Amino acid sequence: MARRIEGPYDFSRYGFTKFNDGATWLLSKGEDYSVSGETLLANARRWARDEGLEVDYKLIEAGPREPEQVAVRFRRTGLRSISDAG
Repeated sequence: MARRIEGPYDFSRYGFTKFNDGATWLLSKGEDYSVSGETLLANARRWARDEGLEVDYKLIEAGPREPEQVAVRFRRTGLRSISDAG
């Protein structure tokens, strides 16, 4: 049966709030997340949209000795991304 819990409760499964400092973060599968990189990015984009932010990202495929990794950076909407500079 459902039960009521005391809040606040962080409904963001991956806790993206801790990565929202403007820095670029490198997340490794198996250490920082367990789903596919595409699923993690979909959740990051949804969270960013709900928070009024944009997210820059890159999926880094797994290598022979390296796990799949995802680089993410959250920024306020309207700021230039790294790839726009130049």
